[in-house]
Amino acid sequence: MNRRTTRLPVVLAVLGAVVLGVAMFVMAAAGQPLSTVDEHTHLDTQFKVHHGHYPYRGDLMGDEVVQEWACGVGHVSGPTLAPCGDPALSAESLPSGKYTSGYIHYPTYFLGGEAFRWVTDTVLGDGEPIDRYREYAAFWMVLAMVLCGWATWRLDLRGADLVAGTLVPVAASGIAFYGTIVNPSASALAAGTLIGAAGLRWVLQGRGYVWLLAATALAASISVTDSLPAGAFILAVLGALLARRRGWRIPGEWRPRLWHAVLLGLVVLLPVVVYGRIIEARATVDNATLYAFAPASGFWAAVNGGVQELVVIHSPWFEGYVMSIVGDHPFARSLRSLGAGVPGLVTLLVFGVLLLYVGGLVLRGREGAPHPAEARTSDGGRELPLVWLLTICTLVVLVLYPPALRVSNMMTFGIDFGIVSRYSIPFAPLLTWLLLKVQPHPWLGRVAATLALVSAVTLSLSALPV
Repeated sequence: MNRRTTRLPVVLAVLGAVVLGVAMFVMAAAGQPLSTVDEHTHLDTQFKVHHGHYPYRGDLMGDEVVQEWACGVGHVSGPTLAPCGDPALSAESLPSGKYTSGYIHYPTYFLGGEAFRWVTDTVLGDGEPIDRYREYAAFWMVLAMVLCGWATWRLDLRGADLVAGTLVPVAASGIAFYGTIVNPSASALAAGTLIGAAGLRWVLQGRGYVWLLAATALAASISVTDSLPAGAFILAVLGALLARRRGWRIPGEWRPRLWHAVLLGLVVLLPVVVYGRIIEARATVDNATLYAFAPASGFWAAVNGGVQELVVIHSPWFEGYVMSIVGDHPFARSLRSLGAGVPGLVTLLVFGVLLLYVGGLVLRGREGAPHPAEARTSDGGRELPLVWLLTICTLVVLVLYPPALRVSNMMTFGIDFGIVSRYSIPFAPLLTWLLLKVQPHPWLGRVAATLALVSAVTLSLSALPV
């Protein structure tokens, strides 16, 4: 292989990440209306943090976000109930309701937003606050792509696999969009990258459990949904211990212990318990008042909700139809439409191949080589294939977390509301790397890389101001 051939994938991966990253920053500063994905709530939280206050249950929306909605960038859902300049304009004028739900999020992301605003205003001069907070989200997404590229390289994935490992995790408008609005979900991809990379290294090389623990702690301190991929490694430990009891040999240097799983679980759950107590201690209204729009309706509602979440594929890759928001050039919009199908194709590719691999229907060589889980060691025993184990555990967690989270929300907050696919975003890097590790043919990596490049280019067209 000549030097030009080996350099091309690196150039494509870097170029794709740079183009998409620049596009996110452009869109973040374009003054677009507030998004329906709770952006006004998160912006209100950010404004409150700027003034040294953090929202509590029963806190009202602040005047700054009311003014931004009524007199600033506006909101995609329509105007406030009282127009800009009206003396009656207040939190009562917001169609979404006067109470903030920002209290349910940890302060971590928003403290980072304040640090980002201070640094950028110091270096570049004072900018519009909403632009700075949106640029902070773009910073998180660019960081995620950098981390994906670095981790893919460390996993010894080269050629088309390097391009795929860097860009497939962000190959959907439903993911990239969070790099253009004020929303803690902007951190999900970077958090998932750290957990996935550290966890794969620990399982496949037997080193770096401390790094997995640290990555999980960082993710869990931002949002419980950011730390969801850690569940795959908790389950992998339990699965490996069970397999060992049944006579399977664990290959390589990985030596899982029960305390590994317990400690990871504590790191994920402890912030939830502690912060839940803080919320209750500061609350001035009850859950029933805030969530009257979607009240839980008893046992059978919980059963129905859990079943519904169980049978729906919560793929990280989803088309949000939300990135064609700056330019309106017909040719650019047509090309952007070309990328609208990429998330569905990536979902089909990733989940299809991984499910077939788990079932033993792929990776059988042309000579009829057995599936890794059927292979025997020289002494007649069975060796546990670690990538196979991780694939099973990741898919199981993806299937089980939505019903568990929905039922938990009913029991904790008394709210019956569907689980959205954006909670699965942290799984995108891990799923991508597992796909590239189990791929039955080299062309699969090329197909994934091509889809990722198409997505990066077409999403970037959304930033064209023509």
